[in-house]
Amino acid sequence: MLALVGGSVAYLFYFNGQPVQLQLGSESSLRVPLAALLLATFAIGAGVVLVGGLVRAGATGIYRWRRRRNERHRSRLEGQAKEGRFRLWAGEHEPAIRQLSRVVEQRPDDLGAVLALSTGHAVRGDLDSAHRLLESARAHHPRDPRLLARLAQLALRRSNSGAAVDYFREAVSLRPTSPRLLAGYSAALEADGNFKEAAAIAKRWAEVERDPSRRQEANERWLALRYRDCLPGGDAGTAGDLRAAIEPLRRLTADAPDYLPAQITLADALRAAGDLRGAERIYRTAAWRAPHGALLDRLAELHAELQRAGGAADRVLGVLKSACDGQTLPGPRLVYARRLITAGKLDAAEAILNELGEATDAARCAPERDLVAGELALARGRDHQAALLLARAATGGHLPFAYACSRCGREEKTWLDRCRCGAYGSYEWIIA
Repeated sequence: MLALVGGSVAYLFYFNGQPVQLQLGSESSLRVPLAALLLATFAIGAGVVLVGGLVRAGATGIYRWRRRRNERHRSRLEGQAKEGRFRLWAGEHEPAIRQLSRVVEQRPDDLGAVLALSTGHAVRGDLDSAHRLLESARAHHPRDPRLLARLAQLALRRSNSGAAVDYFREAVSLRPTSPRLLAGYSAALEADGNFKEAAAIAKRWAEVERDPSRRQEANERWLALRYRDCLPGGDAGTAGDLRAAIEPLRRLTADAPDYLPAQITLADALRAAGDLRGAERIYRTAAWRAPHGALLDRLAELHAELQRAGGAADRVLGVLKSACDGQTLPGPRLVYARRLITAGKLDAAEAILNELGEATDAARCAPERDLVAGELALARGRDHQAALLLARAATGGHLPFAYACSRCGREEKTWLDRCRCGAYGSYEWIIA
């Protein structure tokens, strides 16, 4: 290689050894061989290229080093955030909050860590800190549906349903087909008292939901919200005069004839308005479709009301009989037997009790059967037997003809359209 370079230089000097005038300024010049000038030019060019390559290589190395350092830092923060979320899930709230706080301080744009830290604050009861954290995250994620949904949920916990509606509305505008967002939006509208719009959103939720169980829940929520929209004040328990709800309830029962709360509340409203025949017709139709305990109880109440008023009580008793005929469950037949006792038809009531005693051993020990048998004994003048039976009924496993919520198990003496857990039409007879 050295011989080749030396030969090339000698070749240039041999053929280009004549001097040339190199003008350096207005009065200065320099005479150098042409070959030397060519070699100097080549050397300067090679030096520039070499220096450029070295600078570029150095810059590339620094960039790669900084990228590796940032990746290691990001990986370390992701590991800390993952460990913080696991601690939060495990119930170690204070260590989780400290660890996630360090991550958020260094990476305020890490939405996953921000959401987890806000959950930690909310679990600890510090809702204000959770709200400030989420609002600060909006500077980095101004239109993220997850962040908006978490802000809406936090607003609901802070009893600020109006803000929750606004947050969910913005989130739904970004993801209009998200079942989770539509469900939350409907719940926020319900909490805000806007049952009509909440029902419309619940209907949209049911249309886009793919999970069958969740779709059923959406349809149940839609019916419940339509039902609440029919009632003055949105609640049958505090509605007062239900006569204003008659026409909206008629429309709802026409669309959903199997929705029990609407059927019972409509019949109750007709009874309150003095239309006993209309109430009887609704009770009868619904009881023939499915002899629910609440329907049979109300038919029994209507029978007693007509009996006191001297009305057509026997007709209602016939409705009860037709609803209970062919029933193998003891509940409907015991209600009918109880009404027979009040009507003075003691032998028929005793026959039903004897049939139940032969058909099932569980019914003989049930508080409901003891109550009816005690009332029958009292009507026949058997006071000692009646006292024993009624005492056993009062000390049984549950109150006679009581109801329990199928969702949370809460027991009530009478049927309610809504449980405290939020379920509608969930109260069923405890008796099998």
